[in-house]
Amino acid sequence: MSDSATAKQDWVSRVLGVTIPAPGQKAPTTGAHGAAPDWNTARVACEAALAAVDQQIAALQLALRKTNDDGMLVISEIGLPAMMAEFKPRLVAALQGAGDGGGASMKAGGTALLKAVQDVSLYIEGDKRIAACDANTVGVAVSIRSTLGPALAALSAAAEAGMQ
Repeated sequence: MSDSATAKQDWVSRVLGVTIPAPGQKAPTTGAHGAAPDWNTARVACEAALAAVDQQIAALQLALRKTNDDGMLVISEIGLPAMMAEFKPRLVAALQGAGDGGGASMKAGGTALLKAVQDVSLYIEGDKRIAACDANTVGVAVSIRSTLGPALAALSAAAEAGMQ
Protein backbone atom coordinates (compact mmCIF):
# COMPACT_ATOMS: atom_id res chain seq x y z
CA MET A 1 0.00 0.00 0.00
CA SER A 2 1.20 3.49 -0.81
CA ASP A 3 2.31 5.74 2.02
CA SER A 4 0.23 8.70 0.85
CA ALA A 5 -2.59 9.80 3.14
CA THR A 6 -5.08 9.63 0.27
CA ALA A 7 -4.12 6.04 -0.52
CA LYS A 8 -4.46 5.11 3.16
CA GLN A 9 -7.86 6.77 3.36
CA ASP A 10 -9.01 4.95 0.22
CA TRP A 11 -7.81 1.63 1.62
CA VAL A 12 -9.55 2.21 4.97
CA SER A 13 -12.78 3.07 3.16
CA ARG A 14 -12.59 0.19 0.68
CA VAL A 15 -11.38 -2.59 2.97
CA LEU A 16 -12.77 -1.63 6.37
CA GLY A 17 -15.81 0.35 5.32
CA VAL A 18 -14.78 3.35 7.43
CA THR A 19 -14.72 6.76 5.80
CA ILE A 20 -12.40 9.46 7.06
CA PRO A 21 -14.36 12.71 6.78
CA ALA A 22 -13.44 15.39 4.28
CA PRO A 23 -12.55 18.76 5.78
CA GLY A 24 -15.58 20.14 7.59
CA GLN A 25 -17.47 16.83 7.72
CA LYS A 26 -18.13 14.67 10.77
CA ALA A 27 -17.59 10.91 10.90
CA PRO A 28 -19.55 8.39 12.97
CA THR A 29 -17.97 7.48 16.30
CA THR A 30 -19.67 4.11 16.60
CA GLY A 31 -19.74 0.95 14.57
CA ALA A 32 -22.74 -0.92 13.22
CA HIS A 33 -25.97 -0.62 15.22
CA GLY A 34 -24.49 1.94 17.62
CA ALA A 35 -21.98 -0.53 19.08
CA ALA A 36 -18.38 0.34 19.80
CA PRO A 37 -16.30 0.03 16.64
CA ASP A 38 -13.97 -2.91 16.17
CA TRP A 39 -10.50 -2.18 17.58
CA ASN A 40 -8.63 -2.71 14.33
CA THR A 41 -11.12 -0.58 12.41
CA ALA A 42 -10.82 2.23 14.96
CA ARG A 43 -7.01 1.97 15.07
CA VAL A 44 -6.64 2.06 11.30
CA ALA A 45 -9.13 4.93 11.04
CA CYS A 46 -7.16 6.88 13.65
CA GLU A 47 -3.90 6.23 11.82
CA ALA A 48 -5.53 7.38 8.56
CA ALA A 49 -6.85 10.51 10.31
CA LEU A 50 -3.34 11.26 11.60
CA ALA A 51 -1.98 10.81 8.07
CA ALA A 52 -4.69 13.11 6.68
CA VAL A 53 -3.80 15.78 9.26
CA ASP A 54 -0.11 15.40 8.38
CA GLN A 55 -1.01 15.96 4.73
CA GLN A 56 -3.10 19.03 5.59
CA ILE A 57 -0.31 20.48 7.74
CA ALA A 58 2.24 19.90 4.96
CA ALA A 59 -0.01 21.77 2.50
CA LEU A 60 -0.43 24.60 5.00
CA GLN A 61 3.33 24.79 5.57
CA LEU A 62 3.89 25.07 1.82
CA ALA A 63 1.30 27.82 1.48
CA LEU A 64 2.77 29.74 4.41
CA ARG A 65 6.25 29.52 2.88
CA LYS A 66 4.94 30.93 -0.39
CA THR A 67 3.71 34.11 1.33
CA ASN A 68 7.32 35.32 1.66
CA ASP A 69 6.36 36.78 5.03
CA ASP A 70 8.95 36.28 7.77
CA GLY A 71 6.31 35.64 10.43
CA MET A 72 4.52 33.06 8.30
CA LEU A 73 7.83 31.38 7.56
CA VAL A 74 8.55 31.02 11.28
CA ILE A 75 5.09 29.54 11.83
CA SER A 76 5.59 27.06 9.00
CA GLU A 77 9.08 26.00 10.08
CA ILE A 78 8.77 26.07 13.88
CA GLY A 79 5.16 26.61 14.95
CA LEU A 80 3.41 23.88 13.01
CA PRO A 81 5.92 21.12 13.82
CA ALA A 82 5.83 22.14 17.50
CA MET A 83 2.04 22.01 17.49
CA MET A 84 2.05 18.49 16.07
CA ALA A 85 4.74 17.44 18.57
CA GLU A 86 2.30 18.32 21.36
CA PHE A 87 0.12 15.31 20.60
CA LYS A 88 1.16 13.02 17.79
CA PRO A 89 4.12 11.15 19.38
CA ARG A 90 2.19 10.39 22.55
CA LEU A 91 -0.85 9.15 20.66
CA VAL A 92 1.24 6.95 18.36
CA ALA A 93 3.10 5.47 21.34
CA ALA A 94 -0.19 4.76 23.14
CA LEU A 95 -1.55 3.06 20.02
CA GLN A 96 1.53 0.86 19.87
CA GLY A 97 1.21 0.11 23.59
CA ALA A 98 -2.32 -1.20 23.08
CA GLY A 99 -0.99 -3.72 20.56
CA ASP A 100 -3.57 -5.68 18.64
CA GLY A 101 -6.28 -4.57 21.03
CA GLY A 102 -6.95 -8.01 22.33
CA GLY A 103 -6.83 -9.48 25.79
CA ALA A 104 -3.67 -8.76 27.74
CA SER A 105 -2.27 -6.12 25.38
CA MET A 106 -5.39 -3.96 25.68
CA LYS A 107 -5.65 -4.49 29.42
CA ALA A 108 -1.98 -3.48 29.78
CA GLY A 109 -2.01 -0.52 27.39
CA GLY A 110 -5.66 0.48 27.43
CA THR A 111 -5.50 2.87 30.37
CA ALA A 112 -2.56 4.77 28.87
CA LEU A 113 -4.32 4.83 25.50
CA LEU A 114 -7.54 6.21 26.99
CA LYS A 115 -5.56 8.89 28.85
CA ALA A 116 -3.67 9.82 25.67
CA VAL A 117 -6.89 9.98 23.65
CA GLN A 118 -8.53 12.14 26.30
CA ASP A 119 -5.53 14.48 26.48
CA VAL A 120 -5.26 14.78 22.69
CA SER A 121 -9.00 15.38 22.38
CA LEU A 122 -8.86 18.18 24.93
CA TYR A 123 -5.75 19.60 23.27
CA ILE A 124 -7.20 19.74 19.75
CA GLU A 125 -10.46 21.22 21.03
CA GLY A 126 -8.83 23.92 23.14
CA ASP A 127 -5.59 24.88 21.45
CA LYS A 128 -5.68 28.24 19.67
CA ARG A 129 -3.07 27.08 17.14
CA ILE A 130 -5.32 24.20 16.04
CA ALA A 131 -8.21 26.65 15.64
CA ALA A 132 -5.97 29.00 13.65
CA CYS A 133 -4.92 26.19 11.32
CA ASP A 134 -8.52 25.06 10.80
CA ALA A 135 -9.55 28.66 10.02
CA ASN A 136 -6.43 29.68 8.08
CA THR A 137 -6.70 32.49 5.56
CA VAL A 138 -4.21 31.19 3.01
CA GLY A 139 -6.75 29.03 1.21
CA VAL A 140 -5.66 25.59 2.43
CA ALA A 141 -8.36 23.18 3.59
CA VAL A 142 -7.36 22.13 7.11
CA SER A 143 -9.71 20.29 9.47
CA ILE A 144 -7.64 18.97 12.35
CA ARG A 145 -10.53 18.97 14.81
CA SER A 146 -13.13 17.39 12.57
CA THR A 147 -10.66 14.88 11.15
CA LEU A 148 -9.15 13.67 14.42
CA GLY A 149 -12.08 14.22 16.80
CA PRO A 150 -14.37 11.46 15.48
CA ALA A 151 -11.44 9.07 15.02
CA LEU A 152 -10.36 9.65 18.62
CA ALA A 153 -13.91 9.10 19.90
CA ALA A 154 -14.16 5.82 17.99
CA LEU A 155 -10.74 4.77 19.27
CA SER A 156 -11.77 5.51 22.84
CA ALA A 157 -15.00 3.51 22.47
CA ALA A 158 -13.13 0.56 20.96
CA ALA A 159 -10.47 0.67 23.69
CA GLU A 160 -13.07 0.79 26.46
CA ALA A 161 -14.90 -2.16 24.91
CA GLY A 162 -11.61 -4.07 24.59
CA MET A 163 -10.74 -3.50 28.23
CA GLN A 164 -13.93 -5.13 29.48
